[in-house]
Amino acid sequence: MTLQEKLNELERLSDAATEGPWVDKKDITLDSDGFSEFCPIVSVGKGWVIYGKPKSGIACMSNHNFVKASRTAVPQLVKALRECLITLELISKNKTDDCEIYTMGCDCDEECLRAIKKVNKIMGV
Repeated sequence: MTLQEKLNELERLSDAATEGPWVDKKDITLDSDGFSEFCPIVSVGKGWVIYGKPKSGIACMSNHNFVKASRTAVPQLVKALRECLITLELISKNKTDDCEIYTMGCDCDEECLRAIKKVNKIMGV
């Protein structure tokens, strides 16, 4: 499987799962009838339940598949993202006239900083 195919699969699993944010029971408020718009999404043990707001019904299998894939994918994505950020920062800081990218007319500083800003925005920082 190529990297692009792996990212496409993770995105498909994410899109199929109940939209976030997912919350703990303590974060749920009930209406006057004792109901909430949240439904159980994942249970990992007695009393350990995560809740969300499914679009229609509870998408149990989609959520299960997403959680299962996330256990492997999240650490991989964190490691890959860190490597990308390190590389972008190094390129930006070490730009020289003999840099292949620089001599092709690319403004390394501007492009790298723009990429770092995009990553920060995606990550909510």
